[in-house]
Amino acid sequence: MNKSILIIIICLLSFPFSLLAREKKPVIQWDENARKAEYLYLEGLSMTALGKDDAFYELLKKAHELDKENTAISFYLGHCNLMLDTQNKEAVDSALSLMKSHIDKFPADYFESFIYAQLCSKLNKNDEAIRVFNSLVKLFPSKNEMKYKLADAYALSSDFKKGIEIYNEIEKIEGASIFVSARKINFYISINDTINAIHEAQKLIDDNPKAVNSYILKGDVYMQLAEPDSAILYYNKAQQLEPENGRTYLSKANYYHFMGDSAQYDSQIYNALISENLNIEDKLDVLTEYIRSLQEENDSSERVNSLFSVLIRQHPHETEIHRLYSSYLYYIKDYKGAAEQISYSLDIDPTNAEDWKMLMVIHLMSNNYPKAIEAAQKSMTYNPDNLELYQYIAPAYTQMKEYNKALEVYDEALKKIDKKDNKLISIIYAGMGDAYFSMGDTIKAFSSYDTSLTYFNENAGTLNNYAYFLAESNKDLDKAEKMSYFAIQLEPDNSTYLDTYAWIFFKKHDYETAKTYIKLAVEKDDTNSPELREHYGDILFMSGEPDLAVEQWKIALETKKDSELLQRKVDHKTYFYK
Repeated sequence: MNKSILIIIICLLSFPFSLLAREKKPVIQWDENARKAEYLYLEGLSMTALGKDDAFYELLKKAHELDKENTAISFYLGHCNLMLDTQNKEAVDSALSLMKSHIDKFPADYFESFIYAQLCSKLNKNDEAIRVFNSLVKLFPSKNEMKYKLADAYALSSDFKKGIEIYNEIEKIEGASIFVSARKINFYISINDTINAIHEAQKLIDDNPKAVNSYILKGDVYMQLAEPDSAILYYNKAQQLEPENGRTYLSKANYYHFMGDSAQYDSQIYNALISENLNIEDKLDVLTEYIRSLQEENDSSERVNSLFSVLIRQHPHETEIHRLYSSYLYYIKDYKGAAEQISYSLDIDPTNAEDWKMLMVIHLMSNNYPKAIEAAQKSMTYNPDNLELYQYIAPAYTQMKEYNKALEVYDEALKKIDKKDNKLISIIYAGMGDAYFSMGDTIKAFSSYDTSLTYFNENAGTLNNYAYFLAESNKDLDKAEKMSYFAIQLEPDNSTYLDTYAWIFFKKHDYETAKTYIKLAVEKDDTNSPELREHYGDILFMSGEPDLAVEQWKIALETKKDSELLQRKVDHKTYFYK
């Protein structure tokens, strides 16, 4: 809190009541409101210490209503408003204006000014960020971190020359460094000053001819300038100085990737990953990028598995490695392997709620619902207050047709949930609707969906499921069409939602429109959904294209072998109702 505010409060409390009595009543009211506002503000700060941020926000709003002149209150109210909405331009401008009122009055409040300038920078208010960072640099000349921020702010405004000037000032104080030189080089390249970019890199080598990173940096500069022949000379020099330097292997890997030499690229990546002097964070970044490049080339997974094996042997207790490997295996639909890897991560750190969620999702995707419930229950022992976990337990029970257990889980979640968390409440009621519909209780199902939309009317999942089940029940198809259309507007690339929209038109006997949207759904589908293919076949048949319909039914039957209805369609080459 600002010292001046404290002084005002002390003065008010010690002011003789006899003098107050002689003042006009509006002045007494203003003093009283200011005192109440300050009390609410201090009470709010105590709430944040207890982790009750919502309470802090409510107290701030009340305090601001009482005293709009208290800039400290205005600042933090603006900050809270900004955290709630960064998409609405008017809301952002209003929030920043509240914060600015304090910065303009107390520019030497270092912490608040820094936060405000940072937010301005992130929100592309670069001129304002530069103004405040400049003010901080003048007020706190010994704090070099402000100079770094100011240089970057100039860069965001494309004033790279000014940014270079600031970095030159930093160098005079701190001396030359790889970081500052690298930043200056990027700025020089941004203004097409290649001569100074190369000179900046050479300057580091001249200062310390045995510094490996200086040679790597100059090689990187030449790679940025698309001069690979010059780049490899400096990488080789770096490797001569330190043959096992992991960063040299990375730079050479980029060089060989640029040259299209996949064998050498693989070799350098492998050497980087087994290097002892490359930290685990860098190794994970390398591996992530390597996996991405292989996926783009539709390459086999053998090389990826081999590299993960190397890393795990090196770092068997690093959860991030197992987590990344699990994500990769999940991506290629090796659910058994993915579950195994995330389980290793949980053995190391059983308190990680995100890993438990990942394990539950893996089991749900592989239709192993008992395992998903088992994982959820174990997770609850370590994370009893994590209500998101209920979202995995209840649907698993629904899939197992244990609907009453699913509803019990949802009821338990509703008892514990924050009553202001409308989105989560909406999700829970949507899940209850799914369970009731699966039980055959359409009245309670549709009532639950209505409640879900009351709490959050843009819940795309609720809109889709409600619409689909209305269509399946042949009830209020116009309402179903409107809801399904709204769901597609919210998620236009969702193949399931497009399938629902097509199915509603099928139910309305508008087969041409249905065919348009089912084709789009098939194009967007990356799961090879048998339900979607079956719907496609049904729509094609009713559109007068029985041969094409049978082709789609056969595709659906490949992954839905136990469907008697689908088998009948294929065998008799005709459409059957359920």
